[in-house]
Amino acid sequence: MIEERYPKEVVLKDGRDVILRLIEEEDKDAVLAFYEALPAGEKWFHKEDPSQPEVVRRWVTAIRSGATLSILALCEGRVVGHASLLTRPGGGRSHIGRIRIRIAPSVRGKRLGNWMLFDLIRRAMDLDLELLRAEFVVGVEDEAIEAMRRWDFQQEALLEGYLRDESGNPMDYRIMIKRLHKEWSDF
Repeated sequence: MIEERYPKEVVLKDGRDVILRLIEEEDKDAVLAFYEALPAGEKWFHKEDPSQPEVVRRWVTAIRSGATLSILALCEGRVVGHASLLTRPGGGRSHIGRIRIRIAPSVRGKRLGNWMLFDLIRRAMDLDLELLRAEFVVGVEDEAIEAMRRWDFQQEALLEGYLRDESGNPMDYRIMIKRLHKEWSDF
């Protein structure tokens, strides 16, 4: 079971220890604080406003239903990362998982996203998913796009001018896909 893998300790590139664990209902306030602290320019593009208690409440409900795996990263007692794998139990998209990873600016570039992505990929393989999908705002999440390329995510689509920034300027939206293998030895 997935619960057996957590909590676990990982070490960042700068030597700091981080605990990865599954999100719990009691984490709502810490998750809200994490999202409130993210730069406003990034939050603008979120599909939902995770600094709203109702959004976090819905996430916890989805986790309880089994449709979502949600991992928190904690450093020195505060949330510094949140990663989710979202699945659909049936239908034409049941073989696809969607991933979202958000990292606090203070720990970006320290490989926390890699640790969290590894766990999401491992869970996706456990679920026999065939594809992982990730979406990015070009010009805002360029570092994340490059990180995903290193993990074999390929650009599937580029929607030019699809989004608007706070000033109304058009922004491109990149959809990336990773084809999963059946076994780790296939990598």
